[in-house]
Amino acid sequence: MALEAYCQNAACRRFSVFDLDQLIAALGPDYLVSDIPPLDCEACGSPMEIKLALVPPEDVEGPLE
Repeated sequence: MALEAYCQNAACRRFSVFDLDQLIAALGPDYLVSDIPPLDCEACGSPMEIKLALVPPEDVEGPLE
């Protein structure tokens, strides 16, 4: 899994991916994703939308079932 964020400004739409393992190491295993404070885009300053994403394993081809 990864934590993804994208800028909500239609003219910017900057996209960022955060390593979940690094976040757990830094914040602790009990830190809730819902406790992450709002983020602003580094490029334009607009709010970013934060979502969890499933990243398929590199050794798997085709759709996951």
